[in-house]
Amino acid sequence: LYNINNMRKNAVLTVIAAMLASVCHASVDFKKADDLFNKTDNPTECLTYLESVLPEAAKGKEKAEVLCRMAKACIMIGQKETSKEKKREIFGKGISYAEQAIAEDPKNPEGYMWHSGNVGRECQTRSFAEQAKKLSSFLNAQKAMGMIDVLIDAQNDFKNVNDVRSLFELSL
Repeated sequence: LYNINNMRKNAVLTVIAAMLASVCHASVDFKKADDLFNKTDNPTECLTYLESVLPEAAKGKEKAEVLCRMAKACIMIGQKETSKEKKREIFGKGISYAEQAIAEDPKNPEGYMWHSGNVGRECQTRSFAEQAKKLSSFLNAQKAMGMIDVLIDAQNDFKNVNDVRSLFELSL
């Protein structure tokens, strides 16, 4: 009888400990981040929130989601900036966040989308000569093909990605 009561007590304590652990390790509140994007003219507030919750995010998909939103926030912040140098810095951070998101979850197409968005906007802050120089050092056809292949694998029903890949191959 003593062993049965002791086992019940241990089982109850284990369940309580598990519940406390799950409460202590709450996941990232994406609704709050999305509300900050949609209900404010201050994307910096959203980026600050996301930077504060990034350490809490679980590796993989959840961390990639946070990093994608951070890359998106960089686009929004950079578009409001007037200084070309500051824009480059902000879009550069967005590129870095997107690359980290891709590393965390290579099958998430949002990472590639926000990466290209930040790269394109960063490029727009440069003169034609600077763009050509940066493009020649940046463009690696094999890397681009690999990124397109990952998108195709992640979104098999997304027919346009296959069309983009075909056009890209024809241009090589």
